[in-house]
Order: sequence, then C-alpha cells, then structure tokens
Amino acid sequence: MVSAVDGEDAILLYAEALKEGKPIDLIMMDLTIPGGMGAEAAIKKIHEIDPQAKAIVCSGYSNDPVMAGFSEYGFCAAMVKPFKMRELLDVVAKVVSG
Repeated sequence: MVSAVDGEDAILLYAEALKEGKPIDLIMMDLTIPGGMGAEAAIKKIHEIDPQAKAIVCSGYSNDPVMAGFSEYGFCAAMVKPFKMRELLDVVAKVVSG
C-alpha cells in the first residue's frame, strides 16, 4: 500500500511505481483535497501515464457531478463517505476483478 498527500503526490507515486515495474493495482482518491489537487484532476494525469489505471473516487459530497457520473470522469467506482468496511471490500473486489 502506498499513501499520497494529494493528487500531485499520487501522480508521482503512480509513475514511479510503473517505472520500477511495480504497478499499482488500484487507486482510491478523495474527490477534494484542501489546498491540493483532488481526484478529478489527478485521474486525468494518471490516465495520461496509464490509460488502464483503475481508480475509485470517494467523497462526502454525494450530489457532486463526479460522484454521480464517475465513469465519465475516468473512475471505475464511487463511494460516498462514510462507508462501511464491507462496502469498501465489495467495491474493491469488483473493481480489481474487472
């Protein structure tokens, strides 16, 4: 598992993992990051590096257009916070299995 502080950090970590031959299987990103790049902008950049990157977007803002139309923004799934561990496990399994 790798943790990033914001979208810019996530992009760098993703690119570095690919370069090292240790690709990241799944990205889970918060839609908004105070003072930093959020998920919407970051996933665009990550998909420039790897169009097959799989990502889940999370937010407490359930009415945000990205949450409602997550696939249009490059995400495989969306999760509204707070969520239960079982919900997380189910979504992760679904996304990773394709």
